[in-house]
Amino acid sequence: MQDHADLSRTAHAGAAVFSRRRLLGFLVAAMILMGAEGPGSARVQSTVFAEPSACPPPGSPSSFWGYVTLNGTSAPLGLKVEAWINGIQVATTTTGASSRGTYYLLDVPDRATDPATGRVCRQGGATGEPVSFALCDAIVSDQQGAWNVGSLVRLDFNAAGDCGATPPIPASPAVGIVLADQKVELTWPHITRDSAGNPLAVARYDVWRNVAPYFTASGETYTSVVPSASAQAGDPIIFTEGSAAAANTSYAYVVKAISVIGRPSTASNRTASFTYGLVAGGP
Repeated sequence: MQDHADLSRTAHAGAAVFSRRRLLGFLVAAMILMGAEGPGSARVQSTVFAEPSACPPPGSPSSFWGYVTLNGTSAPLGLKVEAWINGIQVATTTTGASSRGTYYLLDVPDRATDPATGRVCRQGGATGEPVSFALCDAIVSDQQGAWNVGSLVRLDFNAAGDCGATPPIPASPAVGIVLADQKVELTWPHITRDSAGNPLAVARYDVWRNVAPYFTASGETYTSVVPSASAQAGDPIIFTEGSAAAANTSYAYVVKAISVIGRPSTASNRTASFTYGLVAGGP
């Protein structure tokens, strides 16, 4: 009986999301008829990332739509449009055609955690989080939105750039390390420039830790640090270990800055903490 109830709740949740998607389509179509310059009859299918079955069912997404120009002209059809939160791609779609020009319609899901493990099982947003947008995996949009459950927000993109170009990467962090109250503290200045010195937004910093001093910083990170939305260039970014340093255990650390579209910087300078237990000597 419990399984039946769980299945029933899941089915109702899925039906609610599907109904909302149809309703959004009707609302956008109504905007056209009422002269609100909404998209035309062409449909754009938004894609989100699949999650394990252990994830809670998705709630209502935060939706965005608008017209897209690239280098001063209407963007080509089928152009990829991506949504990013904290440097993680959370949804993608492609542009469609309307009588007013090229447009997009994008649903950004809610983020969810597995109740059994506490790990993120569906990437998405939470109330108030900034949403960045990019085109063709290369060009960061001039607009930024905010994630809010059940919302439908118009954002027009007026982008400039080359879809074939390699996106810039952030400058590499300069990391310092201290041991305070037997806890390791890493500090580095907030980065707002790319490796060539041009303005670039950084969404987060990934931290790797390893007992091997010359390890390669790749694969799963030890932790990530998201700077405050009000952080300015040079403001200190601080990461403190959650537990005291263990005796006879030494760790090396490497930090990378991650751009709003997920591009990592080169590795920072290496820092390390060394702790040793005291052994009684002979006479």
